[in-house]
Amino acid sequence: MGTYLNPGNALFRIALNSQIFVDKSRLIEVTNRCAGTMQRFICVSRPRRFGKSMAADMLAAYYQRGEDSDTLFQTLKIADCASYAVHRNKYDVIKVNMQEFLSATQSVEEMLDISAASNQPRTAIGITTNKKMIIFVCEGRNMTEGVAGLTTANVAKVMKDLGCTEALNLDGGGSSCMLVNGKETIKGSDGKQRKVLTAVGIK
Repeated sequence: MGTYLNPGNALFRIALNSQIFVDKSRLIEVTNRCAGTMQRFICVSRPRRFGKSMAADMLAAYYQRGEDSDTLFQTLKIADCASYAVHRNKYDVIKVNMQEFLSATQSVEEMLDISAASNQPRTAIGITTNKKMIIFVCEGRNMTEGVAGLTTANVAKVMKDLGCTEALNLDGGGSSCMLVNGKETIKGSDGKQRKVLTAVGIK
């Protein structure tokens, strides 16, 4: 779903280039004061539409190693603060947007239960040594009695047994579905086809 470790500054750069941008960089001065102290665990929480996603992108761009973000911040208010250069690009940053996981499922419960180790509907695509493409989907969640689904390790074994030398695990859970000539091949765990943003099509 994305790069979680030191994810880059592209999203914050987009915010900076936008027609409407509100400089909230003094938030960094506050988080800098807490770095290396007993108050280092911080929760940034405000009502919806306050700009928490932009603030998270800003913090990631400022703190993460690997990219010099000085050009992004040198015209912002934080650049005038004494702590500006002390902490800039000095830390490994893990950024996880839980909304991305939730958007791939129908509920928080499903999001928490769709881990690699649980039995779920699964979808995968692979390629064999003779360049044959294998598209795999399995039913789950007992839509058919006794069919619980597979773990990702199970899927890997199936794809290997089918002769795949490379394979990719695709979206699973209620998003698992395969149509052949317009006909469903499994019973979707939602009881119907789920609306999804991406799909693999072969003509």
